[in-house]
Amino acid sequence: MCFKIKVRGIYATALTKLLLDAGFGIVDPSLEVKKRLNLEYAIYEEPDAYIMQDDKDPSRILVEGDGEACRALIDTLRREIPCIAVFESKFNPYSIYLAKVVAGIDEGILVDIGGVYGLLVGASRNYSVGEKVLVQIQSPCWGGIPKLSDNIVLRGKFTRISQGFGIEFDPRIKSEEVKKDLVRLIERIGLKGFKVYFSAYSMGRSIADIAMDLSDLASKYLRICREPSEGDAPRIIEHGIKAFLVEFTSVSKVKLDEIRSSTTPTIEGHHSFKCYEDLGRIVDFTEYLIARGFDRKMLSDMVKGYIYRSIGLGSKMDFMHVTLTGKVLKLRPGTVKFFDGRSMIVRRVFTGKGVYDGLNIPISSGDVCYTVIEDGSWFIRHIYLSQGELKGEYVNVNTPPEIFPGIVRYLDLAVDVVKTPDGDIRVLDLDELEKFLSEGVVGRDLYEFALAKAREAENRLKSGWKPIDEILRYVESI
Repeated sequence: MCFKIKVRGIYATALTKLLLDAGFGIVDPSLEVKKRLNLEYAIYEEPDAYIMQDDKDPSRILVEGDGEACRALIDTLRREIPCIAVFESKFNPYSIYLAKVVAGIDEGILVDIGGVYGLLVGASRNYSVGEKVLVQIQSPCWGGIPKLSDNIVLRGKFTRISQGFGIEFDPRIKSEEVKKDLVRLIERIGLKGFKVYFSAYSMGRSIADIAMDLSDLASKYLRICREPSEGDAPRIIEHGIKAFLVEFTSVSKVKLDEIRSSTTPTIEGHHSFKCYEDLGRIVDFTEYLIARGFDRKMLSDMVKGYIYRSIGLGSKMDFMHVTLTGKVLKLRPGTVKFFDGRSMIVRRVFTGKGVYDGLNIPISSGDVCYTVIEDGSWFIRHIYLSQGELKGEYVNVNTPPEIFPGIVRYLDLAVDVVKTPDGDIRVLDLDELEKFLSEGVVGRDLYEFALAKAREAENRLKSGWKPIDEILRYVESI
């Protein structure tokens, strides 16, 4: 089956090319993508699935839509793009539940949706404990309890309806005559008590098709509204759509660069640079020069060199530690003590209490950690000291980090290697990595990489890694 996909965001050119080659149909491509890929025609109808850039994190895309279409899409991304991580929403967006009110809390109303609590936010009226209420999940839920609304919205092929009054049009519907025809349609059908939205996919459709879409939605809405008086609670009424977050690592972005480069001039590192907001214009200008015959490799190296020269000694460095649970943790920042474009050493000072993960050694105020980062490496090495005495080493196994002024970002691969002051070396959390493989968060490629790199780190700690004393002598002499 040929699924229809709509793609938007900084990965649109590469992903559109990839999906076309894999046999997918592309809905409503942007003018720029149509030009780059020489698309003489385009599909203008409701897509089976959407791909859009995550509005909170440009290293991620959000995939939403029909379950089969999303699965086929995710399978294609896993097959064609290396080292991605995939997070599935714990609850399907737009699912509708007949819930039972549990309690009112400061954040909203706690409701039972079937053995799980949800949070009803911005309720349209007051509800009593034990009362049945129709609620809908409005957005993907990656963790915690889902946020709900009692304003039910139903989506059709060309329209959306919800309780209320008024008519809205997609901004691309510009013809006043078309708008008048659609208003007359609503009056003829006799839709009362509904707010109606006409999507761009209603353009060019027959009035009969749009009328059927609206009538089906209205009938379904009225049926759902009868549930509180007729059905038992809590239970699910409508299953909604599927939603996934896909994390593109530094390795993934190299492949996306290659795909994009086959259609339009593309700098090496294009998708990584585009995720760093201050570099957009530099990337665009560099690709303008490549299109006019300048050497791609030379310009790519120059841009990377310019970025790295912007990282000064003594500058602050934050660590964006992306976990396989989907969370992005901001680790304790530090100051850059050394950076030559290949290796970086960051000094971090601890002021609080706690225990060092993996080492199970207490953190003391004033402890120092020297974090060693190497460009292109699958390790980040942490060396912990207290008053000059070694407390231990912790080697994080991760995807090769993306290094920018003030930020180091990487995907943590769950497994780590530690070395205690007495020389004991252990590989940690192999069971966690196995769990993430079984859950589909990582594919076989990333799983095998993580295992191999953990064993490599173990061997290097046993013999051959640059001695700590040599690193510390150098850093302290700066």
